[in-house]
Amino acid sequence: MNSGQRDAVKSVLGSNYPDINILNLSQDSYEALIKSVVDVYVNLFQRLFANELPQQLLECLMHFQLLCARREGEYGVSGLNERVYQGLKGRGLIQGDSAWYAGRPIMITRNDPALSLFNGDIGIAAEDSEGRLKVWFMLDGEMRSVLPSRLPEHETVFAMTIHKSQGSEFDRVCIILPPADSPLLSKELLYTGITRAKKQLDIVASEHVLYQATERRTNRAGGLALRLWGRN
Repeated sequence: MNSGQRDAVKSVLGSNYPDINILNLSQDSYEALIKSVVDVYVNLFQRLFANELPQQLLECLMHFQLLCARREGEYGVSGLNERVYQGLKGRGLIQGDSAWYAGRPIMITRNDPALSLFNGDIGIAAEDSEGRLKVWFMLDGEMRSVLPSRLPEHETVFAMTIHKSQGSEFDRVCIILPPADSPLLSKELLYTGITRAKKQLDIVASEHVLYQATERRTNRAGGLALRLWGRN
C-alpha cells in the first residue's frame, strides 16, 4: 500500500493490534506519553539503586526507546529529553543540577577510534566498584567503562531522533510526530522508526500528519504500510 490510502490510516487509528498501538496526538496523549516514558526510566533507576550490574542496566536501557522526527521543540529531542529529565528529578531520582548523574543514558555522536567508540554507540552512566561515575558500553561483546571527561561528543537519549536510531533495535519503540506536517516526515523516515521495534510499536500522531507522512514519496523504502498495518 505504497499509496497510503486515507481509509487505511483511519482503520488503523480506530483499531487495536497486539503489537501496534496508534494514538491520536492531543495535549492529553502527549502528557500521558511523558508519564509513561518517565515510568519506564523509573524502573531503570530503581534497578540502578538496587546495585544491579552495568551490563544489566544497559540491557534494561535497550528494552525501550522514544523516537521523534526533529531535534528541537516540544515534540523534538530537546523538549522531550527535558520533560523526562524533569519528571525523574521531580520523583527524586536525579539529585542536583550536574550534567552527569547515575542513570543518564547517552549516545556517542562523534567517532573516537582511540576509545573504540563510534557514532551511535549507546551507554549508561553508573558508578564502578570504587564509587566513581563512569559511562558503560557493550563493545565487541564486552563491557567497557569510560570516564565522562574522556568521552567524545555525545548527547542524552531519553529521546532520540529516528535518524539517530538507525542501526539500533529496541524491544519496544514509541514514535511521536509533531502536530504540523513537514517535508521532513516521509514514508522512509517512518519505515526507519518502525523497524527499530522488535516486539512492540507505539505511534503518537495526528491522523492528518500520519496520513501525509505515508503519502510523501521518497526515493527509497517500499512496503511501509505492509509492515505497519499488514494489509493492502
